[in-house]
Amino acid sequence: SLVPSVLPGAVVLAEPLTVGLVGVGRQGRAILTELATMEGVKVVAVCDSDETRLSSARSRVAGAEGFSHVGAMLEGVKGLA
Repeated sequence: SLVPSVLPGAVVLAEPLTVGLVGVGRQGRAILTELATMEGVKVVAVCDSDETRLSSARSRVAGAEGFSHVGAMLEGVKGLA
């Protein structure tokens, strides 16, 4: 869930929340690390105009598609949150 289950009104998702992250520089890497710890969240796409950062992010997230343009990511991956 996106909210710890100890909190009243915690959200429980039937399916994982699919996420595409735009910008995987220093802050983006920190966000990827946090997303990896969240139950019910799956990063399916990463986007960055810098090929080195994009390659690094793809190696951190198994199975994530990589895109150099956000438009291509939004068109290429359906159901992103």
